[in-house]
Amino acid sequence: MTRSEIRSIVELQLEPVRWTAHGQGIDPAIDDSVVDHLAAAGFRPEFGARELR
Repeated sequence: MTRSEIRSIVELQLEPVRWTAHGQGIDPAIDDSVVDHLAAAGFRPEFGARELR
């Protein structure tokens, strides 16, 4: 998987978090550094993107 594919998966996984926060009146500011960190921490070549969940 490429880095951009992993970042896209992280973005998709963050959508429910954003929806839940908006429902509670919170507007989370999730910048690129957070996405980069989650992509790096949650990806293992032997397991692919499964650990991002």
